[in-house]
Amino acid sequence: MTPTADFLKQRITFGQNARPLSPIPEEKVKLRQSFKGIIRYALFKLYIQIHRFFHAINVLPYSRNFGLERGSPVGRYYVEKFLRENADHIAGRCLEFGEPRYRSYFPKATKYEITDVVSRPGVHYVCDIHEPQGLPGNHFDAVICTQVFEHLAHPEKAAKSLFEVMAPGGVLLLTAPFINPVHYVPTDFRRFTPECLEMMIKEAGFRVEIASFGGNSLVGTGSLLGMVQEDFSVAELEKKDPVYPYNILIRARKPE
Repeated sequence: MTPTADFLKQRITFGQNARPLSPIPEEKVKLRQSFKGIIRYALFKLYIQIHRFFHAINVLPYSRNFGLERGSPVGRYYVEKFLRENADHIAGRCLEFGEPRYRSYFPKATKYEITDVVSRPGVHYVCDIHEPQGLPGNHFDAVICTQVFEHLAHPEKAAKSLFEVMAPGGVLLLTAPFINPVHYVPTDFRRFTPECLEMMIKEAGFRVEIASFGGNSLVGTGSLLGMVQEDFSVAELEKKDPVYPYNILIRARKPE
């Protein structure tokens, strides 16, 4: 037998005769877990002191305006990604709130109009969505309503108004925040969970096709303190934590 074969035989024999590893005693497991818990708590206490110190010297919050001074707001990442993913559902006569920010996202829209509460160039319909006088009924094939509902005193009523102005089969793309600093444009009334916004849209008469969210504790707390999209990796932005949804994302359709 060659030396190599003899060595392999010894290894095989050793493997066959080896005793199984003994399980780690429960006391040691608890000790390790306890040690990790102590370290975790110590690091958290250190973070609290750093957090408090940065507030005391006015480093935090670094921005009170979504970080616009230095980058792109975190919330827009989720809004814009959602709109791009659902662009194929938007066609025909389209209505957007405020300004034509997302007109280029929807090449199949044949007519693109804007509604707002104030008159200015580019606004086709001046009205309060609570009482949408001037907006044609059963007319729009698509409505883009992003980050509007938090500014409404009665979003349930607004949802019913959207239903009334949309044509049968029309698609609503709606986003609203759960984690956001207060921003008066010109008012700020609400924040929404996914269940709340889905229920509101269903009760207005829509058939909800997608009820989702984007966000997690890392980007949520970071954004509140002034961090922006560019401060996070795509993987960090994409992680979803249902306890910390940043923006709520709804696609709904008016039954035909």
